Amino acid sequence: TLLEKHDLIKTIKAQGDAAKDLLDELNTRHNNALLIQEIGHATSNILDIDLLIDEVAYVMGKRLSFDRGLIMLSNNDKTRLIYSAGYGYTEEMETLLKKTEFHLDNPVSKGVFVVSFKEKKPILLNDISNSTDSLSKRSLELAKKMGAQSLICVPIVYEKEPLGIIAVDNIKSKKHHTQSDLNLLMGVASQTAISIINARSFQKLQQSEKKYRDLVENANSIIMRRDIDGNITFFNEFAQKFFGYTDDGIIGKNMIGTILPETKDAQRELAGLTTIIQKDIDRQFTTENQNILSNGKTVWIAWTYKPIFDDDGNL
Repeated sequence: TLLEKHDLIKTIKAQGDAAKDLLDELNTRHNNALLIQEIGHATSNILDIDLLIDEVAYVMGKRLSFDRGLIMLSNNDKTRLIYSAGYGYTEEMETLLKKTEFHLDNPVSKGVFVVSFKEKKPILLNDISNSTDSLSKRSLELAKKMGAQSLICVPIVYEKEPLGIIAVDNIKSKKHHTQSDLNLLMGVASQTAISIINARSFQKLQQSEKKYRDLVENANSIIMRRDIDGNITFFNEFAQKFFGYTDDGIIGKNMIGTILPETKDAQRELAGLTTIIQKDIDRQFTTENQNILSNGKTVWIAWTYKPIFDDDGNL
């Protein structure tokens, strides 16, 4: 009977340990799902790279079980890896990281961050003190200063182009990193890469639009856009000064009765011009006609027309 009770206690303990392991696994998976969800939300809503990286680091700190983590991005010419954001570091350590640049243009460098970036491969080290053969002297010195015991480093890559790295480490926990940990970080890095490219594309688009606006607004020519009914939808600064209208005073108004006389001849000419442009869209069409300034004076202006189409091909 005593033996049976002893076996029963062992069985209950084993089941309890198994239940705890299962619960820990479920909690980890739940956190991982929330991590991917929250980073996905950040990637779709934040188009400023600095804010984006800060948000990814914040979510990593909230959801990952690692003591610390950081994100480093390369500079424009890909000669340096520079600290962008992190979590779990003291102010002193963060200052050290911000001052430390990792040289990507050194062909003999074998630092973890540099190798992961250049070779576009993840690196997992469960005991940094026993990794002297695979780490550079500088990396070992930095790891010692930072108190790192173990490390995972994954590259941030978009379509074979490395953009930076994500690294996590433990200083308190003795928990070994696993392939599952590495796979999760690779997923985070992949989403981060896509969001960085989206943010860069948005910034380029903004810069392109600004150049276009500057060019149009500062041109010493009248530049106007109108719809097919003759309503004015854009009037550049030169046009406003020339005709004597403000932006608010002319946008949305019809050309007839503002810059064209309110006559049947002007209406027929406007309607006929729209028909001609639709029939021969490749032809550069130019007219010269009498226009009216806001003060009532008349002027003769030569206009060159360019058709604009929507996504469905409509004028």
